[in-house]
Amino acid sequence: MEIDDIWVKIGVYKKEIWIGGASLLAVGALVFGLGSGPTYREYLNTELAFAKWEASPGNSELFQELSRVLKKTPELKDKYDARIAQKLIEANLSDKALPYAERVIARLQEESPLHALFVETTLMIEKKAFQEALESAMSLKEKIGTDDSVLYAHNLLRIAFLQQALENGPGEMAAWRDFEDFLEWKNGPSESILSQEMIQSYQDRDVDLAHYIAYRKVSLSQG
Repeated sequence: MEIDDIWVKIGVYKKEIWIGGASLLAVGALVFGLGSGPTYREYLNTELAFAKWEASPGNSELFQELSRVLKKTPELKDKYDARIAQKLIEANLSDKALPYAERVIARLQEESPLHALFVETTLMIEKKAFQEALESAMSLKEKIGTDDSVLYAHNLLRIAFLQQALENGPGEMAAWRDFEDFLEWKNGPSESILSQEMIQSYQDRDVDLAHYIAYRKVSLSQG
């Protein structure tokens, strides 16, 4: 795979810097879970409607059917808002995604405010407000500390990509080094669980993350 192809896959414009393997809005689904209320049949009907629409997110009829089913089972909104927003953004339908994403953020602010800020930054990226997104990510870095190592690592990666999008070479180089230092990549990727999870999340997208970072550092040092 050519390096340019890798950048297309993991670049800011393709939304692959959300949270590596676990999408940001999916955090909402993980935090809120299914909850209680709907019957098993109602859940299956909703899941089927979602699966049909997910396979063709641009199909307005399938989207309307999913919306109709969800109106009958409002207890499932917490679960599906995150998944719907994620899919709409992936399909470049960000205008439709915003109401769903904003509901996820509102709920996350109570349950997990750091994840809420991470999702808010995602929406800044979606709007191509890269400088604002970088400032938000830098602020989040200080707020997280190292208490949440997974979120911290993904946020470091996001900072590096944002610095690249803003063509800030020194800032990008510093961000790659921060990421490698945090994961203890002294002579290549470490064997830690977090390190391997980060690598795997990009391998699932046919991207060699360690190779890409090494390439960017060489390019920056020569530039």
